[in-house]
Amino acid sequence: MLSSHQTFKSATSVRSFTINRAAQRIRSRCSAHMASANGCHDYDLYLKVATEAAEAAGGVIAAAFNQPKAVEHKGAVDLVTETDKQSENLVYSHIQNAFPTHRFIGEEGTAEQGFTSDLTDEPTWMCDPLDGTTNFVHGFPFVCVSIGLAINKQVVVGVVYNPVLKELFTAVRGRGALLNG
Repeated sequence: MLSSHQTFKSATSVRSFTINRAAQRIRSRCSAHMASANGCHDYDLYLKVATEAAEAAGGVIAAAFNQPKAVEHKGAVDLVTETDKQSENLVYSHIQNAFPTHRFIGEEGTAEQGFTSDLTDEPTWMCDPLDGTTNFVHGFPFVCVSIGLAINKQVVVGVVYNPVLKELFTAVRGRGALLNG
């Protein structure tokens, strides 16, 4: 019998394999140049990957929400916690695993480590891994993971997940936005 950790790890591996296969199909249909020039993009796959990344990072936030927090200052008033950094690393890894050629702009550690990209016409993911750090530090449940994807400098996919209130907002350009749907 599998432990819950082994079951989670197995399910995660299957999910990653499925996403990687879908991403490979997109790459085989579209070269990087064609994707930018001709709009050969699978917004549904992008939304799926962003949602999974947000939910995984949300799990980190939810697990730490009622725990004591080590708080650092970045600048005069902005706060950052280890949870911010863990959340961003998880989102970055998940997206890079599915789309290794995409750019990434993050707020926390990836920016400090030089992974931040300028916004160009290339697919560029943007992430605030723990939007509402001050609320998080003080135990107010208004926190979220925010992930967006811009192509040709236009946001085409957005995901905002509040793991404390279990609210998942998703949007795809031209299709409107949904809450938990």
